[in-house]
Amino acid sequence: DPNTAVETIANMTIDIMGIEQCGVLMWNKERELFQGARIAGGPSDLSRAFDRVSLAPASWVPLSSIVETARPVMLAGAEALNELPDELFDYFGLEGWLLLLPLLGADDLIGVMLVSGDKDDLESMRHRIHLLGGIAGQATMAIENAQLHQSRQEEAFVTTALLQVSEAVNRLTQLEDVLETIARLTPLLTGASEVALYYQTVPSNICALGGYYGLGSNLDRVRQAKFEFAAGQDGSLGDQGEVEIIIPPTVQSAFSTESVHSILLSSRGTLVGVMLVAFPDSNGQIGARTASLLRGIGHQASTAIEADRLLQESVERERIEQELLVARDIQTSFLPRSFPQEDGWSVGYTWSAARQVAGDFYDFYQLPDDKGGHRWAFVIADVADKGVPAALYMALARTLIRTVGNNQSDPANCLMRVNELLLKDAQSDLFVSVVYVIWNPETGVVRYANAGHDPPLYLRENGSVDVLRHHDRVLGILPVTDLETTELKLAPGEALVLYTDGITEANDESGKEYTRLGLMKAIADYRSKSANEMITRIMADVLKHSGSVDPHDDQTLVIIKRDAATET
Repeated sequence: DPNTAVETIANMTIDIMGIEQCGVLMWNKERELFQGARIAGGPSDLSRAFDRVSLAPASWVPLSSIVETARPVMLAGAEALNELPDELFDYFGLEGWLLLLPLLGADDLIGVMLVSGDKDDLESMRHRIHLLGGIAGQATMAIENAQLHQSRQEEAFVTTALLQVSEAVNRLTQLEDVLETIARLTPLLTGASEVALYYQTVPSNICALGGYYGLGSNLDRVRQAKFEFAAGQDGSLGDQGEVEIIIPPTVQSAFSTESVHSILLSSRGTLVGVMLVAFPDSNGQIGARTASLLRGIGHQASTAIEADRLLQESVERERIEQELLVARDIQTSFLPRSFPQEDGWSVGYTWSAARQVAGDFYDFYQLPDDKGGHRWAFVIADVADKGVPAALYMALARTLIRTVGNNQSDPANCLMRVNELLLKDAQSDLFVSVVYVIWNPETGVVRYANAGHDPPLYLRENGSVDVLRHHDRVLGILPVTDLETTELKLAPGEALVLYTDGITEANDESGKEYTRLGLMKAIADYRSKSANEMITRIMADVLKHSGSVDPHDDQTLVIIKRDAATET
């Protein structure tokens, strides 16, 4: 114990040197104060109060000189001793002499030894001052050794105590139980009289009570109070790791002392809570061991809060992923499972979602013909969003197009009616681009209307590819009254290609897009293949272009191709 070492040194100095009194002030570098340790000699009732002495160097010139020069200071005579600070006057206010000897440790000043004696011994003391200097040196070594031993003991105690907290916490699974346990263990390990432990709720920056101890009848006040961090809504720590904690007056008054210590709980640079701790008769000061324990306990609480957060986030992610899988299954069930089989024709399609669910969709279904034949309706569309909102809008648009299309033989009229229904029933800011096609396999006639979608591509018999540019506004934003139906007839070897921008805007590692020209070239290169084979080759080209870059948008491609004429 350093205090025991100081007391022993003070008594030995009196015995060896034959002086009246010897005391030691220890230097607290963090607080920049000299604090009384022990004193020997003089009235016993005064010596018991010496450890409460606290002096700033600026309050007394000799102390300031010791700090600056690390050299002894001798005070002699009534005039010099009458200038003693009040805190020291009762101990050394004599008409003799007072010698201040610096205690110089290995790295810095650790304290001051004060020795005093009768004025008759002053001359002899001047000749023995080197001996006192040697005693001061030995005292410094003894104090440092005692401090080192105490520091090791305190480190071992702190480590053992925090291990006990960790073991207790690891046996629990619920955050409320963990924080309650930490609040109960803190007084046992630190001597605290009251504890309130708050954790930050997600996603707000409000802190709710998680554990408490010793609050008694004031519990309701601290339970209902909500904390806020002055670090902003995200609760992030500043560059210095500091943030202001706004303690509600109701919480402050619930503690039996005004000196309430705030221990910030943080994880990965973000505040997750705060622990409030009060000590009986602490006067706002706590020892280094207690401070170290509180930091360690705060770290345990922070870890528990962060672990609970991660667990909740994991559970929520799993729930969302499961729901998205179900949504994908439902969405996929909307898509056709087989393509039309018509003599002299081939139809191919592909659909790929950039996320679990998509905003792209395609559809085809058979329409009755007044003359007893049949026609096919083809749809390709792209909702202006991704994920779940787009998937829901896609389902609505698909249902409306099918419903209206079964009763409307003109593509443009069908889409304009669908737009009316979307504006009436869909309360959202989403919209959809659509190409609606009616195909007669008997005549080869294709009639289509384009509502703001990427223009279809027309593969001619000679191998050239045209862009069918005519298109009008998207559906779902404003009334549309001027959509037009366009008609063309596919000759043998010709094809109509429908696609979404996820194909043409597919990026490579440098950000370069596949482009519509790239798609047109691929169509021309593979024109001798069936529609399904063409799609397989085209998508392989898109994949080769993208390399390791994942698609950033849904990709849909549909081809209706008339077989080439064969020579007889």
